[in-house]
Amino acid sequence: GISPPAAAKVPAWGGRSESWDKRKCRDLFAADSPGLATLAPTEYVPHGLYNYGNTCFLNSVLHAILACRDVRNVFFELDGCRFPDKAAPVLQGFVDFSRSVVVGASVEELARRGTSLPSVSGSRGASFYPTPFEKILERFCAMTSGPGYTTPQSLPQQDAQEFLLHALDQLHEEMIALRAKAVEECGPGGHLGGPSADGAAPEISGGLGDEWEEVGRNNKSSVTRRHDGVLDEGRKSRISSIFGGLLRSTVRVGGSKPSVCIEPFTVLQLGIASEEATGLREALRMFSAPDYLDDYSKEGVASKTVQIEEPPLVLVIQLLRFTYTSDGRSAKITKPCEIEEDLVVGRDTLVAGPPLEYELFATVSHHGNNLQSGHYTACVRDLSGRWHCCDDDEIWEVGQEEREEGSCDVYLALYRQTNVTL
Repeated sequence: GISPPAAAKVPAWGGRSESWDKRKCRDLFAADSPGLATLAPTEYVPHGLYNYGNTCFLNSVLHAILACRDVRNVFFELDGCRFPDKAAPVLQGFVDFSRSVVVGASVEELARRGTSLPSVSGSRGASFYPTPFEKILERFCAMTSGPGYTTPQSLPQQDAQEFLLHALDQLHEEMIALRAKAVEECGPGGHLGGPSADGAAPEISGGLGDEWEEVGRNNKSSVTRRHDGVLDEGRKSRISSIFGGLLRSTVRVGGSKPSVCIEPFTVLQLGIASEEATGLREALRMFSAPDYLDDYSKEGVASKTVQIEEPPLVLVIQLLRFTYTSDGRSAKITKPCEIEEDLVVGRDTLVAGPPLEYELFATVSHHGNNLQSGHYTACVRDLSGRWHCCDDDEIWEVGQEEREEGSCDVYLALYRQTNVTL
């Protein structure tokens, strides 16, 4: 879920606030505001990103995040903002970075520039180093690999999924803190999501909340527990409104009421080791199939089912390609796995409601045999429907056949709900 490491959780206030619109940020960062629907559309123009040595994971994750139109629209709206020193280093990095790679794509903006969307989508820019993220990288590597990395060139290879989660967690926390500051100085405004009216961003334990009895379908009851963060409106942000979902785990034992646990998630992890998991559609179905727990209870065999209680706007799927040997080394599952461009999350995966349709807009692939080595690349889809392969400082348009050939290396797949009203 959206819960960063304790050492990096709370931004440090202090220093000089250069220039940021507090009322805009108060409303834009609120989880329940209509901000996403009102933002001007943008397009991501992939630029080549130079590799410092082992930073392909950074480059690939940046491409994937900026390919998400909801996120880049927020960054574009914040162009020109300079947040208080040390208050929002990750958000500031993305705002500064977006200035070079995100362009307005409204009808009015395209007409003003005398161009078209296909022309903008197919354009290219000069390669450069992602300098706004150097300090962020050093801190992340120190947290995951220990201290001692003083330059970007000395950084070790990292897990792209871990860095993606870290970046989203930090953006989430920084938006909560900035909104709390804005509410303190400007008042709460008309939106509920985010800090309370007094400006405080409540602290939570991260544990499970109280239990209660819940009556569901056919008047059947269960003992339900919710994660504290699910109940706390003050812990929601614009990032959690885009990437955050809820999972419901149900354990059933004969003769007892089902035990239900509801908790947040940002990345959905799907196993693909089974021969039946030939694509994400099958992997999703297997994800929600009952798992039988032989040693769970003396009363008999228990079954556990995991379903999506609240689906996210953007669904990030991690393909579990890595297993671990007895000596702690990772080994990679290199089987092909179909990454459907149009993915239907069916009734068996959802707790309630009709099936949901998602559209693929980015993938991150790992090329190599284990997590300690190898190389990351990304593929991103533009608003015109064309796909671009991003391999550090090289960018080229890629067709469906080439993407299908690389399905044995896809590690992360990012989807966005279609036909959704924001």
